[in-house]
Amino acid sequence: MNFYTFLIISSSAILFFFSNNLSFAANTNCRPPHRLSVVQAIANKNPQTLSDSCQSHGGTWEFMDKVVSKLRSEDQKWGYNCKRGNCNDPSHDAIAYYCGGGTPNSRSTNVAIIDIITAHCPGNTGATPRPGWLDVTQATVKGKTVGRWLYPRPGGPTVAIPPDPNKACLAIYTEATKVKDLLKTLVKSFQSSCGNFKTCQKKVKQILTSGQGKGSPQYPAFRESCNNYRQCRNAAVRIYESRDSYDRQVASYNRQCQQG
Repeated sequence: MNFYTFLIISSSAILFFFSNNLSFAANTNCRPPHRLSVVQAIANKNPQTLSDSCQSHGGTWEFMDKVVSKLRSEDQKWGYNCKRGNCNDPSHDAIAYYCGGGTPNSRSTNVAIIDIITAHCPGNTGATPRPGWLDVTQATVKGKTVGRWLYPRPGGPTVAIPPDPNKACLAIYTEATKVKDLLKTLVKSFQSSCGNFKTCQKKVKQILTSGQGKGSPQYPAFRESCNNYRQCRNAAVRIYESRDSYDRQVASYNRQCQQG
């Protein structure tokens, strides 16, 4: 692998890694499916759960859980929204739609945020909670706060699509799960020990562009500040390869087992 091929590979890996961090408050360009009809249907069938949804006044999660579970049965990109980015405190009246590709990434900020309860916790105004569908993504960004995708919520129910009972499909599903777990471990390790990797990449490029190699005036500074560069480079390649393997496994599972 020559250096420029490596740059392409590692840049893709680093882009994937950094996309999971707080690079934006929410995705204002994302347009999630409009599913007010689902919220209304659940409210019509379970009116008391909507009335009792104000948790700051003794209400419950039941209405929110029913809506999120129903939406996820249609599209696994729906989930809870971490209020102001705090995933220990999910929103009581807003949900999140993951705007990235592939499997939703818990705690990602790449989301659109939808308020599904109007007049929530009305206090002394006399208003009653009603089903709604208001995109508050832009308002979140303007308010200089953060949205994050979360599923399941702490202490909440889970709705998972079970793997296809076909043995071949189950084998693909199992392998994809293993690769996903490995990927999480690699990214976490990279985050903790390779925070200066991009800076080191630039220094390597400067050294090679100068044509002087170790004789370059930049080389001593590179050695001093990037002594773990080789390990980080190898880690970046492993992240890329694991991500690529996971994507292939998911594509194979979706193709052969018709799972979304």
